[in-house]
Amino acid sequence: DSSVAEESSAAEESAAEESSVADESSAAEDSSAADAQAEVMSYEEYVAAELDSEVCVETYVQAKQSYYAEQQTATLYTQDEDGAYFVYDASISQEDYDKLEPGTKIRVTGYKSEWSGEVEIIDGTVEVLDSEDTFVAEALDVTDLLGTDELIDHQNQFVSFKGLEVVASID
Repeated sequence: DSSVAEESSAAEESAAEESSVADESSAAEDSSAADAQAEVMSYEEYVAAELDSEVCVETYVQAKQSYYAEQQTATLYTQDEDGAYFVYDASISQEDYDKLEPGTKIRVTGYKSEWSGEVEIIDGTVEVLDSEDTFVAEALDVTDLLGTDELIDHQNQFVSFKGLEVVASID
C-alpha cells in the first residue's frame, strides 16, 4: 500500500519538523540566557557606553539614599573593585529593598544618563543576587586630586578628603 507508506512518511516528516522547531526554540532560549549573562558590562564597558544606551552591571550596594514605596523605586550608591555607579529611581520591591545592606550584590539594568554632570543609571530595575560574594569599599583618599581633572574619574566612589576645614561662606 503506497498510501500507508505516504501517510507514515508524512507523519515522520511532521514529527521531525516539530522536533527541529523544539530544538530551535530550546537553542533560542539557551542563547537568550547566554545573551542575558553576556549583557553584564565591566566598569570599563559601562564608562565607554554612550549616554542614553542600555546598560547592565553587577555591583555591590554601598548605601541606600531613598525608597519611594508608591512607585517601588530606590536610589542607591553602588561600587565594585573597578568603579562606582549611581542608581537613580530604579524599580525594586519593598521586600528586596529591605534585603539591601552594604556589600549586597545586585544586577542593575537601565539606561546610562547624565544630570548636571552626574553620570547615573536611570529607568532601571534592581535584581538582588543570591550570592555570598560581597564587597564594601574602603574610602579612597582623593585629597591630592582636588582642583584637578582627574577627580571626576572617581565620581560616585566612596572617597575621603583629609586636612580640610569647613568654614562659613562670606557674601
